[in-house]
Amino acid sequence: MCILKVDNIHKSFQENFFSSPFQVLKGVSFRLEEGSITGFLGANGAGKTTLIKIILQFISQNEGQVQWSPRFGDSHRMIMSHIGFFPERPYFHPHLTGREFLDYMGKLSGMRSMDIKVQVKSFSAMLNIAYALDRKILGYSKGMLQRLGFVSAIIHDPELLIFDEPLAGLDPIGRQEFKVVLKQLHNRGKTIFFSSHIVPDIEEACEDVLVLDSGTSFYHGSIDHLLKQNEKDGYHIRFRKKGNEREYIENIASAPLLSSFIQRQDVEIISVAKDRIHLEEVIYRSKIRK
Repeated sequence: MCILKVDNIHKSFQENFFSSPFQVLKGVSFRLEEGSITGFLGANGAGKTTLIKIILQFISQNEGQVQWSPRFGDSHRMIMSHIGFFPERPYFHPHLTGREFLDYMGKLSGMRSMDIKVQVKSFSAMLNIAYALDRKILGYSKGMLQRLGFVSAIIHDPELLIFDEPLAGLDPIGRQEFKVVLKQLHNRGKTIFFSSHIVPDIEEACEDVLVLDSGTSFYHGSIDHLLKQNEKDGYHIRFRKKGNEREYIENIASAPLLSSFIQRQDVEIISVAKDRIHLEEVIYRSKIRK
């Protein structure tokens, strides 16, 4: 079931009265299916944050429509109650404790105090931030702030989670931890849409990808489908020569050459693996061909 349809979105900005408008989005369209986990990929300045702001009605588009599932309601307030959002540059009240901040965010969402306590306990444990909730936010590290922000975005148990560059600025261990959490939330039935300019993070965490390039939709669909379309024909093979215990590795350029190699009488095959192409390579190569 489609929960979000973005149709032919255009957006331009004009710095001042005398300058020409600068077009950021040029006819972007895509659908977000319920239960999907979709990466939103693009270089810095590609228009990712602008599109997210339009989806959330923080700013208006010049052309096009954003349509929500009827289940989300017909008013902005009702729609937003189904969404958890974590911005690229969040603001935290530094002189509150983490617990006070989450209590404040829960009440803004209309939650009861008892429900807030239950959700804070559950999600702070999942995100490994429970130990710091009674400290002032002023003393939090970057990773602690990211964890607190995640909890604040999901505390009201929304159906759709929208994160703008949630892994930016984290070290490799922190990024890996957050990708695990994203998968856990997806396994709980959440629909997730998050932006990044780091291709391997999207490939590891997501099933689908929307690629934005110079304000246009470069690709939207299954990551597996995109990789299979661009599959390499090569193989690498591990083997021993007869009478020799040493292992060798050789790259084979095609299936017929692989078949010929396997039929050789002077080698013992240990393993054969097809060369794997990565999402970053596909996107880079496709852009070169444009």
